[in-house]
Amino acid sequence: MIKVDMTPEHCLEEFIRTFKGSLDARLWMNLIKEELAEVRAEDYGTEAHLKEAADLKYVVEGFDTVAPDSLLGVLSSEELDEMMEVMADANEELEHSDNYYQKNHLYQAFLLVHQSNMSKLGDDGKPILREDGKVLKGPNYKPPSLGHLL
Repeated sequence: MIKVDMTPEHCLEEFIRTFKGSLDARLWMNLIKEELAEVRAEDYGTEAHLKEAADLKYVVEGFDTVAPDSLLGVLSSEELDEMMEVMADANEELEHSDNYYQKNHLYQAFLLVHQSNMSKLGDDGKPILREDGKVLKGPNYKPPSLGHLL
């Protein structure tokens, strides 16, 4: 059952606590780059695009959750410039998606993606992590069904 009163911030806090998610802002930035490429590879108006837009929103929220303002003081100017450029591109893509799908539908898709992400635990109840800390799909993973939102 989806908790429709959860904010994106609450969803990411729950995900990070449950999966012992990485607090490395650089990992989250890499995930934003991955999701940005994936959303751009899909056609608007498809379930695949809506899912990728929700995934992008998810990792942007994850970055916002783990990246303290003090992070800006330790980044090189090149890293900071790249981060600002990637975030601008991600926010522009999310704005287009919000306008296309209506903000409420993207939010509902986000909640369904969160529910799906919470199903990624392994059979032992522990997270399965890629070498860089990204959470991988476990054997009980259930992909989100978003077709009804289109």
